Amino acid sequence: TMIVKLVAAPFKRAKEARRIELLIPYITNPEKSNSPDDHSSPSVEETCNYFSAVNYFCNPTDINALCQETIDLAEQKHSNAVDVINHLILTCDELRNATNQDIDFVVNALITKLNLLDCQYLYGRHDDSESTHIHLMINRVNPATYQTHCINNYPALKSKQKTSKLHKHKSKVSSN
Repeated sequence: TMIVKLVAAPFKRAKEARRIELLIPYITNPEKSNSPDDHSSPSVEETCNYFSAVNYFCNPTDINALCQETIDLAEQKHSNAVDVINHLILTCDELRNATNQDIDFVVNALITKLNLLDCQYLYGRHDDSESTHIHLMINRVNPATYQTHCINNYPALKSKQKTSKLHKHKSKVSSN
């Protein structure tokens, strides 16, 4: 069973750009980055063994370009949404033995279920001494229309009632 947890933005008044600048390096290389959400020191025990960036125009191995493109698109939003960047953590016992293709499948299935296939998203498989999990960052601004997408028809996931439904979302991991 896959458990999906929405990570709340750490600073309600923080600029989205700053959160993106912290989140992308953390997802792609946690060994050298502080966690953007708890301000802990770099994790020497947590490593990113695989990451992928979807719906980006820039070189996906250029972390600075990924950050800049995400920031540029987030700033083009045509809505009053406060935070168009969502950080999710996916956990499941079966992830420890998952291949990169399995990780792609799991993330794509979730993105499809959330109806966000045309949005930018970036994810990384993190391994540590206790668990294997996936960090997923979603930019909910549509790159073609600049409209802000909802997750499961919940505009900004502001209320606890709305987020609790996402916290409880579970899906089966398909093993090939």
